[in-house]
Amino acid sequence: KLCDFDGYKDFYSDENMLELKQFMDCFMKGEKNGWENTSRVRMLVMDFGGEDIKNREEKEFPLQRQQPLSLFLNASDMSMKTEIPAYESQRSYNSEHKEEKIFFVYEFDSETELSGFSKLKLWLSTDSNNDMDIFVEMGKMDGAGNRLNHNNYFGPNSKLRISHRAIDTEKSTE
Repeated sequence: KLCDFDGYKDFYSDENMLELKQFMDCFMKGEKNGWENTSRVRMLVMDFGGEDIKNREEKEFPLQRQQPLSLFLNASDMSMKTEIPAYESQRSYNSEHKEEKIFFVYEFDSETELSGFSKLKLWLSTDSNNDMDIFVEMGKMDGAGNRLNHNNYFGPNSKLRISHRAIDTEKSTE
């Protein structure tokens, strides 16, 4: 067995590790092993609680047929909405207490696939320091509000030290 890690089984399965070796042999060693005929874009669509779609071939990425969705955080009711809130609101918490977090919720009205990039734009401030770290996670919850996971994967996450927030306008796009 190449990998026996219990966490990301879909990512580190024996099948996927052997495929990665084939990819490396083709492009690093120049071996003609058939990998060059593999579709340029293949996706794993994880279905929390359902059947995953593995190695779905696509012509491009991001997908041309995807429909961008802009959501706006509303601190007054801790929701995300498709329209800009009528008035400014804010939330604060004590970051010294590990259990204190802020959650914003959006409820889809039908089954929805989330594929592609996500982006978050925030305005932050701190009363007592000149720097901070921010941790953002996008995840799925069931109807009762319990976090769902997929082989210990909850969803995309990001960490940023605010002082490192500079944007390279040459490389960054919408």
